[in-house]
Amino acid sequence: MERFRITLVSGDPAVREAAARAFDSAPRQWSLDLLEHPPETMAAPELGRIVWGPDVAAPDGAPRFDPDDPASLAGLAPSTAPPETGRVFVITSVAGGAGVSTFALHLARCFAELRRSTLLVESLESRERGWLADRLRLPADARTAAAVGDTEESLA
Repeated sequence: MERFRITLVSGDPAVREAAARAFDSAPRQWSLDLLEHPPETMAAPELGRIVWGPDVAAPDGAPRFDPDDPASLAGLAPSTAPPETGRVFVITSVAGGAGVSTFALHLARCFAELRRSTLLVESLESRERGWLADRLRLPADARTAAAVGDTEESLA
């Protein structure tokens, strides 16, 4: 999902707080800026989509934020956002027993905590179940990458 920015203009602290609370459940790629006064220029791309509080004069047809319906703020996001892209990190070793799998596991944990997103760790070991599954104490029936199909339901 690409970055999406909303700038809310409102002189009322309660309206700004309602907008901030509405944004708590937004995807991490979204950002919200809160301004007390209208920006000097409306054409600044860094402002993203400008939304106006009920307490300020806004240009005709400009989107308004209703603090009584904070969920409406999410409706201002693009409805057809591109899929989130990911990164692939390949970690390899010249021989077994060098600690590379352990390193990969710890690195994956760090990325999962930093990005707060879904993460797939795959070990290409020759064992049927794999050392990482054992190390993580996964149950024998734990889902593997091979179980993921082409449907959205298979990813859940």
